[in-house]
Amino acid sequence: MASTGSRLRSLSVERGLLGGDHRWIGVGAAVWGVTALRWALRNTNEPITITEPLRPGETIVITHQVPPPKVSRRRRRRQAKRDRRDAKRRAEEAERQAEEARRQAKRDRRAARRRRATSS
Repeated sequence: MASTGSRLRSLSVERGLLGGDHRWIGVGAAVWGVTALRWALRNTNEPITITEPLRPGETIVITHQVPPPKVSRRRRRRQAKRDRRDAKRRAEEAERQAEEARRQAKRDRRAARRRRATSS
């Protein structure tokens, strides 16, 4: 079941912004303001507390993993374009090699027929 705050937010958008009722716009401003205030004042720096007894010889290792660097949308788009171009070139090269193999096989068949014709 939805909370009272979320229901009031929904009604304020529906009846105030979409319906044009000025009273609901006021209600929405108040409810959204409280929500924004709660979000702004939230405590994100809560310390992590773990209490575990350690026996002799046991150790605790604390590490911090650095997130990978963000790649810009432009760089991803350019890399994708390069990848598509490279894939197309590889496909064209494979097609050229296949065509050359077909031609060589045809030349080999002709040469074999000529050898049979001259040896008979």
